[in-house]
Amino acid sequence: MYTPLHERALAAFLALVPGHGHATATAVMQAVNRDAVDEALQLIDESHVRLLHDRRTLRAVEDALHGLTADSASADSTSFRRTSSVRWHRSWASARRRCGSGRTPDSYVRDATP
Repeated sequence: MYTPLHERALAAFLALVPGHGHATATAVMQAVNRDAVDEALQLIDESHVRLLHDRRTLRAVEDALHGLTADSASADSTSFRRTSSVRWHRSWASARRRCGSGRTPDSYVRDATP
C-alpha cells in the first residue's frame, strides 16, 4: 500500500529527473532514503557542475560554428552548411545523451541560467 510519503518521494524523484537525469535522481533518492542528506546534496552539487560544463561546451561549439561561418564566406556554402550541420547534430546528440532525458540541452541552459 502506498502512503502519502511514497507520493511525496515520487514527486521529488520526478522533479529531479528533468534537471539531473534518471541516474542522479535515483542516487539522490537512495541517499535520502538512507538518511544520508550530505551525500544527496553532494550528488546534486556534482550534477550542477556537470550541467555548467555542458553549457560551456555547447556555447564553445556554437561560437566555433559561428566563427567557421564567418571564416568560410568564400567557401562552397552548400558543402560547408552540410558539414557544419552534421558536426552540430553529432554534438547535440551527444549532449542529449549526457543529459539523461528527452529534454534538449537548450532547455537545460534556459532553465538553469539565472
